[in-house]
Amino acid sequence: MGKLDGAIGYLAGAITYVNDDGVLWRKDIKERSRIAIPKVSFFDPTEKPPGLGNEIGFEKQKAKKWRQNGEFDKLTSHVKKYRRLDLRMCDNSHFLIWYIDTNIFTVGSIDETTVCEKQRKPILAIIKQGKKNAPDWLFAMMKHQEMFENNQECVDYLSKLDNGEIKMDERWVLYNGI
Repeated sequence: MGKLDGAIGYLAGAITYVNDDGVLWRKDIKERSRIAIPKVSFFDPTEKPPGLGNEIGFEKQKAKKWRQNGEFDKLTSHVKKYRRLDLRMCDNSHFLIWYIDTNIFTVGSIDETTVCEKQRKPILAIIKQGKKNAPDWLFAMMKHQEMFENNQECVDYLSKLDNGEIKMDERWVLYNGI
């Protein structure tokens, strides 16, 4: 039915303390989505346009070095640059998907999710340890029906929204020209 045609999701999830920089789950969900809901796209903080600030790969190593050397002014300037872009992508998204591993500390994802929650956007969560192990606070921020055990469950839910099997509520504000 194409109810999500043109929708943009933001992919929130830990980066700093994840060995793969949070790239693999994002790549997987984008690939699954291309098949199930091809007209939905994603803002991915691990794939920023060049020159707009980055937090993975070489840039992550620079930040680590600055932290270790106590060069906090450089670190602050660097992080502020990509934080601004990430939050702007949240502003321009229609919904957010948050990958949560309760064993990995994260701050940026909480910031991004709070921005989307304040804007009353749909927040979907993939919880590695399962919904039964989700942090209590999440149940106040989002619908438990939008908490999933894995990427495929989340994509299946989006597909059901797209084809009208699941009715969209007032949080889903979709329009062209964001």
